[in-house]
Amino acid sequence: MGEMASLRDTVADQMEAGQSLEEMEHVIEDSGLGEEEQSAVWLFAWAQRPATAHRQKAAAAVAALAETYDGPSTPHDNSAQQLSDVMRAVREHEGQTNARRRHRGEDEQLYRRARQALAS
Repeated sequence: MGEMASLRDTVADQMEAGQSLEEMEHVIEDSGLGEEEQSAVWLFAWAQRPATAHRQKAAAAVAALAETYDGPSTPHDNSAQQLSDVMRAVREHEGQTNARRRHRGEDEQLYRRARQALAS
């Protein structure tokens, strides 16, 4: 088995055993694989996280934006970056949801909150 496949199997086993993505980052970085291979294995590890982790990240980003969003950005604030971060989190979550091919009530609530925060 190749080094990348072996590392992928190690990551899958450790993620299933409850290791965090941060812990897997150290394992991946110490693997000696090239940058592209490490990126591919990291993406695999990220995809192994429970759907609740994706949902929590996206919900936290929406909540942060809703608390701080004051309308269109001015040159001296970071609202545009916050909006970008929220949209990236929502897209990641939506991608995971679509991959499952089923939406949960929490998913729809997240999408609704994101739309409300962006409309205000």
